[in-house]
Amino acid sequence: MFTYDINVESPDKATVLFSGDIDIDGTEIMAEEIPSKLHGYDKIEFNFKGVYFLDSTGIGLFMKLVEQVKEQGIEVSITNINEDVNELFELLQIPKILGEDLFQ
Repeated sequence: MFTYDINVESPDKATVLFSGDIDIDGTEIMAEEIPSKLHGYDKIEFNFKGVYFLDSTGIGLFMKLVEQVKEQGIEVSITNINEDVNELFELLQIPKILGEDLFQ
């Protein structure tokens, strides 16, 4: 089951902590809930520490979320990706698509 938490680190920065599987079951959360809660920040960190599985739907949703946030002029970083998820991102060339500078 996919869940998330938003930690406000300062008035201009928030961290979105993902937990669970990012898959088709999280569609509504990823597409509708999260973007509406990120307005007003200059920097957003997407923290993958609690994510161990993504399916193709989850990857697509996450990529769309990142693009939506970037279009608003918000600086994005992606952190704490475990080895298996990172391997999948590399295989699908997600860092090249979204921008390698986002991945820390």
